[in-house]
Amino acid sequence: GIGLKYQSPTIDPDKDISDRFNFFWENYSGFVNTGFKTLITKNVFVHFLAGYEYYRYSIDGKSESFGSTKYSDDFIDKFGALLGGKKGYDLDIDSSFKSSQTEHALQSRLDVDVTVNEILMLSLGGGINFEYNTQDEDGKYWTIEYNNGVPEYIKKEYGAAQENKGILRSFVYSNFVITPLADILKIETGIRADHNYIVSDNYTLNTYPTAGPRLNITYTPFKNLKYLDSFTLSIGTGIFTKIPDSTARIKKEYGLHDFDISIPKAFTSVVGMEFQFPFGIKFKTEGYYKYLFDGFYINLVSDRLSDGSYEVDPKIHSDGYGHVAGVDISLEKKLSRYVDGTFSYSFNYSRKINPSANGIKDGSTLQGEPTGIWYYPRYHRFHNLNLVLNLRPVSWFTITPKLSFASGLPKAKLSSSKDMFAAVIKNDDGSTTVLEMYSRDSKYSDTLRTDFSVPFDLKLAFDGYLPKTKVHFDVYIAAEDIFSSLYTPKGSVQTNQFNGEEELSPEAGYNSGVPTISFGVNFNY
Repeated sequence: GIGLKYQSPTIDPDKDISDRFNFFWENYSGFVNTGFKTLITKNVFVHFLAGYEYYRYSIDGKSESFGSTKYSDDFIDKFGALLGGKKGYDLDIDSSFKSSQTEHALQSRLDVDVTVNEILMLSLGGGINFEYNTQDEDGKYWTIEYNNGVPEYIKKEYGAAQENKGILRSFVYSNFVITPLADILKIETGIRADHNYIVSDNYTLNTYPTAGPRLNITYTPFKNLKYLDSFTLSIGTGIFTKIPDSTARIKKEYGLHDFDISIPKAFTSVVGMEFQFPFGIKFKTEGYYKYLFDGFYINLVSDRLSDGSYEVDPKIHSDGYGHVAGVDISLEKKLSRYVDGTFSYSFNYSRKINPSANGIKDGSTLQGEPTGIWYYPRYHRFHNLNLVLNLRPVSWFTITPKLSFASGLPKAKLSSSKDMFAAVIKNDDGSTTVLEMYSRDSKYSDTLRTDFSVPFDLKLAFDGYLPKTKVHFDVYIAAEDIFSSLYTPKGSVQTNQFNGEEELSPEAGYNSGVPTISFGVNFNY
């Protein structure tokens, strides 16, 4: 859990409108797994795994805008007839939001390896994963609505009825492992079929099963040289699928039927090299390319009604596509009693497009991604660098510091001009007050980025056996972004709606802007 309080640091509420924000977030997770491995015969190996996971989060927040301010000269010149001689106004409003989700996940899989001969092994298997979640959401917020052409600043409430939704994911696969040259050349080829089925309280949504062929070849020409234990060259390709997170937002009102949407897919190719040196030192590099297709997205189209209000009409699409390319480099030191660790660097270049804009200029999807143009995904960073160490002063205690560097995320571009307007707010006694308000258009930018992030995390872990038992335990406590008070990356630019000035968000989305504490326990028997 984490709590955060924030107030505009440079604004005097006796002279201007100040903002205050109070936020509390809790996150709980737990899991239990079981399984077995057994040789049925000398050539048939069976591996079974089953597990259950519980996850719950809750968010409870409140924001306030309060203070006293004077009208600007420009505002008086333009709207003086509405002010009744007043020079300014007082404001004290608040908004709130609550959101929670509880998820139960059951998973199971069975794998069977059949050794046909010294060269050929056949693998068969399948599995299911069922996730069942319940969501609650409600809140109050202030927004502009037009009443006979007059902007009114009004408080609205929203609430989503509790929705129970389950997602059933299943897969089957067959795979051949061919070893023409023992310990030198290995070829893996096979196919996997995935299927997804969504069931809610009041609708179901089925998808067609999707086949994903795969091929991977590893070649190890050198072993046990003087300064090199082994060198391995690998190459692989295949089609992979993943159900997107946004499908969890699908509702019955969207009018979808079975097989209306496709499962997003990625055709992936990877080439890699691995050098294994003495003393447990390993250097590995991989280059990859992915072609993304059948991308799922939801366009929010606003239709104007006869009374002048707007109704949002969601448009569902499965025709998004894109390209991803990059390289990963890592240097690892293992097999050490006292210290080991990993140094890694990743470069990533991702471009996607949601081609169907539904006639909306500069439109965006439900997740805020642009339509009709190529764009960088909202999570895209060019560079990521990580240094992780495991320090063991004694066998039962491990200290794990982690230092990261990440380049900036894409951020929107605000219009250079701001729109000043007069909005009316109703007071508790029935009278009205004229507010001086501002808006500024924003749109996707292909060049603007948030500041880079340099979080430092620390984890302390204890492990051992309970006395006179076979129960092994792990206990850890960790803190993320410990030095956030010394450096907090600046994020997206936003507009102060009461004075029109640009304001920087206090974070870039890589972290919460304050240290985050977590705690965990794990038992094995």
